[in-house]
Amino acid sequence: TITSIPENVSESGTITLKKFGIGNLTFDQSTSKSDTYFGYAPPRMDANPAMELRLRRSDTLKYTSQEIESSLVGEAVEMVIYVNDVPYPIDVRSLGEEDNGIYSVHVPIQEGSIKANRLISLRFEVNGLKRKNPCLSNNENRWVYLSEDSYFTFQDGESMNEETLASYPYPFSD
Repeated sequence: TITSIPENVSESGTITLKKFGIGNLTFDQSTSKSDTYFGYAPPRMDANPAMELRLRRSDTLKYTSQEIESSLVGEAVEMVIYVNDVPYPIDVRSLGEEDNGIYSVHVPIQEGSIKANRLISLRFEVNGLKRKNPCLSNNENRWVYLSEDSYFTFQDGESMNEETLASYPYPFSD
């Protein structure tokens, strides 16, 4: 006889970068691009996808008061996140509030960019770390750090109602 019924454990709508095999990444003048990483979205979790990034940046990337007061703002530095080859740029120099040097950035992902097979390709690139003007200080100490604690968030969706092998856990699909 069955004495208890197991609880139905629902899939979490959060996937950390660790699950993609991504560790902490540091971008600088010599390393401006990451490899491409692959992972799967949870089944039936395809509504309102977003990324929550945990970033650090060097102090040399902050706007100085002199740059803010003049119209001659220095070179732009942007991080571009490619989710299934769709680019999502972030202006690194104008990041807002920080918590102990860590910036939290919310990046909404275009609905429909996660396909029915739930496969997500993920790549990062930082542009503007290498200065082109030799009259300015050198390129040293210009870096952006991406924490492995960054994550994707998903909400329950209805567009993946069809049951396929991709809807089942690891032994069947991944």
